Amino acid sequence: GLLMVSCCLHGKAEAPVADLRPACSALGRQLGFELPRAALRKASLWAPGSSTSPGKCKSRLALRRLLELRGAARDRSKMHSTYPRLRGKGTGETEAFRAELLTDTLQRHGLPAPSSSELADAEAFARVAEPSFRRLELITPLIGDAVEMAISLDRATALEESGL
Repeated sequence: GLLMVSCCLHGKAEAPVADLRPACSALGRQLGFELPRAALRKASLWAPGSSTSPGKCKSRLALRRLLELRGAARDRSKMHSTYPRLRGKGTGETEAFRAELLTDTLQRHGLPAPSSSELADAEAFARVAEPSFRRLELITPLIGDAVEMAISLDRATALEESGL
């Protein structure tokens, strides 16, 4: 039997694959075919802008800003549409709700609650960044399709090389 595992699962930090996913086929290895986790996360996904509410998008952008202000932001190359995780806290459709959500999330990260000026800065950043962020997310399905195709072709080549 053959088990095909979606690439988006391999994009998760806890996945049992190397950060640069090596090729399965000899030809792929010879050609240096490797994909980073960030690319694997794009596979099998709809455009996050189409499935993520504007409130959740703004909440994530505001939280990123607060983490940057606190010097606790992760490597920007690892930031994607679902980072940072909000863990079922709701969508944050209103500024008041978003302020509570951001405070809870920062405290869960072991950081003190944000000041009113930090919250205002984060809100302003999210309000300005959200439209362009959502437009850029429109290309996600295109990248995901290319990643899926490349991995499927590599797997098919590996099967062919093994005589299957």
